[in-house]
Amino acid sequence: MPVLLDGATATELQRRGFKLRPPLWSAEMLLTPEGRAALLEIHGEYVEAGADIITANTFRTTRKAVAESDRHITTAELTAIAIGLARQAVDQADGDRQVLIAGSLAPVADAYRPEDTPSISILRKEHRDSIAGLLDAGADLILAETINTWREAQVIGAICREMQAPFIVSFVCDPYGLLLGGENYSPLQDFVAEFAPLAISVNCSNLAATHLALTHLASVGHLALGAYPNVEDRAEESVGIQGGYLRPNVSTRQFVEFISESASRYGLSLVGGCCGTSPRYIAALRKLVDTGAI
Repeated sequence: MPVLLDGATATELQRRGFKLRPPLWSAEMLLTPEGRAALLEIHGEYVEAGADIITANTFRTTRKAVAESDRHITTAELTAIAIGLARQAVDQADGDRQVLIAGSLAPVADAYRPEDTPSISILRKEHRDSIAGLLDAGADLILAETINTWREAQVIGAICREMQAPFIVSFVCDPYGLLLGGENYSPLQDFVAEFAPLAISVNCSNLAATHLALTHLASVGHLALGAYPNVEDRAEESVGIQGGYLRPNVSTRQFVEFISESASRYGLSLVGGCCGTSPRYIAALRKLVDTGAI
């Protein structure tokens, strides 16, 4: 039975009318009572929908993002607020079902610009700081997501091993199912053997790219695999919608059918949703898991 991750946070904020802007993006919501209330509500709806893991809003609470902002707050303070809101949502939920809190760990550079990935020394410094902060704030595991190069994945794996932090690494893919930077999965077996991630996943990729990526990953050997696709209609970006809410181009039914088929074909251990998904998508997946359909 797959573990059920939650769905999108940033696009849920946008859907509710919040404007996200660089450099903090969704992390800026941690700075206002209105933003914190919305985040608590979103996390709570994902708990109610049946998620086994709630992802804290820490994708942009990095030292780099905070340093580029004009806010008088530290990375540690922002991270603690984000983890605390996720924990509060879990604690306020009815029932005694165990729900874990994942600390979201972003690439140091832009997730969609693998060519900007910095040197190993910078990656080590930045990710050691971020991972330590997530663990200190109370995250149960590290969710390294939208990772686009093996160089960065290797650094994250080494630091998580050093800190004895359970972690998942999730890659963002190009249209051919390869890492966004064009790399293949030849390092994967050695990576898994050396760092023992809880799962290898694909996220923030459309259904077609996710399918191709899972095909590549499954060919490597027996792995704990995961998938949480992006369902946004990104064609809307070309008509002037920049940084705003993009409507899904994948219905709940299409999404559930894709996850069900992928889980059957690839034996997925982790399923959920990325940008554009909502608690409705996760509730549909919960029903699928509970009925034994996946």
